Amino acid sequence: MKKVLTILLIGISGLCAQQWTQYTNGDDIQVLASDDQNLYIGTTGGLAIMNKETEEMTLYNNLNSGLPDNRIHSLAVDSGLLWVGTRFGGLTSFDGTDWTTYNESNSGLPHNYVWSLAVDGNMIWIGTYGGGLASFDGTEWYTYNTSNSGLPNNWVYSLALDGDMLWVGTSGSLTSFDGTDWTTYNTSNSGLPESYGIYSLTMGSDLLWIGTYNGGLISFDGIDWTVYNTSNSDLPNNDIWSLTVDGNLLWVGTYGGGLTSFDGTSWTTYNTSNSGLPGNAVYSLVMDSNLLWVGTYGGGLASFDGTDWETYITFDSGLPDNDVRSLAVDGDLLWAGTITGGLTSFDGTSWTTYNTSNSGLPGMQFIPLLWTAICYGLEHQMVSPHMTV
Repeated sequence: MKKVLTILLIGISGLCAQQWTQYTNGDDIQVLASDDQNLYIGTTGGLAIMNKETEEMTLYNNLNSGLPDNRIHSLAVDSGLLWVGTRFGGLTSFDGTDWTTYNESNSGLPHNYVWSLAVDGNMIWIGTYGGGLASFDGTEWYTYNTSNSGLPNNWVYSLALDGDMLWVGTSGSLTSFDGTDWTTYNTSNSGLPESYGIYSLTMGSDLLWIGTYNGGLISFDGIDWTVYNTSNSDLPNNDIWSLTVDGNLLWVGTYGGGLTSFDGTSWTTYNTSNSGLPGNAVYSLVMDSNLLWVGTYGGGLASFDGTDWETYITFDSGLPDNDVRSLAVDGDLLWAGTITGGLTSFDGTSWTTYNTSNSGLPGMQFIPLLWTAICYGLEHQMVSPHMTV
């Protein structure tokens, strides 16, 4: 038996040394970010930067630039500097000319899978998938993990800043860090419920709102916790995908339960049965003045002004794909990133779609790489209830 195991490991090791082909697709928009000049589009096929004035789009991938990995998971903009978190290539900064890549080999970055980013003045906070949390001020790195700090878990899914306080959402725990002291909240010492992870954080006027995967919605005012789930409230589903705040109103996008608003007292739920919401799995939310934009998984896009719904699907509008993963508002323009249809903008009348056929968005590419899924899984034992590599 021991000989067989040895042979199998050698065989897998041999496979891991070979070059395989990775298929990437620029029509799969993962994340959007913007500044005054550019729209930044992170895809599974690389990074695209669109000049807002000229609409000229420039593609960067790991063949024509310093981008270390085409699978982009997170973006953050800091005073003209773009930070790019990749799936397995680490963290990269881009100033419009030069790329600087930080990874496990050449820096204090604790893990090459960068899940979340947050900018705090001259500091970039980096949440990784398995390596804990890091901060970088342009010179010094500081790494925080379960061994050297109060961080309770090395899988950092979400980050939020509230003044000098950093909030860190991990797998099953919430932690605050003020630069000196860590305070961790979990099921044993707080009102935080059991969940598979904290995937969304947003600040209200005086509350931190916490969206979990399978644990419902929680509010925290620094002292008291309030848990809302399908058993004790009118929350329609315990899987929270998206959160946004509009004044005193919280909007909650769920997976399967539709969209809910909460004013601190009353819940109002909108779904495909009782409203114009086109899909009950709500991927993304963004406010545009008094208009809420809702991106769904499979149902297209909708807008809601508190009274009337407008629905946009591929059949009757210029929306290129009904799976709308990311949304951003820039002036009078809505940007929507889809899973297979690329990027589209909408000014209230006209649609303009950018995809792999008509723009600089990266097309299907054939890029040599190591057999990451197996090699990486053997070395690090990656586990997630809904993770797609």
